[in-house]
Amino acid sequence: MSKDKPLSFRVAALPESFLASIVGAPPSLQAAVIDVEVDKLPARALLDTGATESYIHEELVKILKLKSQGELSRISLASVGTSAQVRGFVLVPVKAFSRWYELKMGVVRELCTDLILGQDFLKRHKSPTFLMGGPLKVIEVNQCNT
Repeated sequence: MSKDKPLSFRVAALPESFLASIVGAPPSLQAAVIDVEVDKLPARALLDTGATESYIHEELVKILKLKSQGELSRISLASVGTSAQVRGFVLVPVKAFSRWYELKMGVVRELCTDLILGQDFLKRHKSPTFLMGGPLKVIEVNQCNT
């Protein structure tokens, strides 16, 4: 399998059941999707301010030959009334923004991208900034704003 393209684009060598999951995040979320490396394998990650934890696609865990630990659990997804099963967790090195992180990530089959980097990742930084291209001034969101 070629390592020069993110997992999301290397669909030919993956099982058909995985194709629906790696079509990619919807166009409305592309401003929050970044290129990363997972254990030196190119991948795509959604920076998700609404996710309290970070997740990795189950197929990527298989490709990397990682063994998940922990028990099964469920998480609620942004779509009303939907949930996904978390199949334990893995500890994995992830390179994002030219820096390596050791991340504990839940293993999930139903992801729209290779990784979801949640608040556990984002809170390591003082402030994530998303350039959206809109005409209005910058807004700052913190726990005190209403």
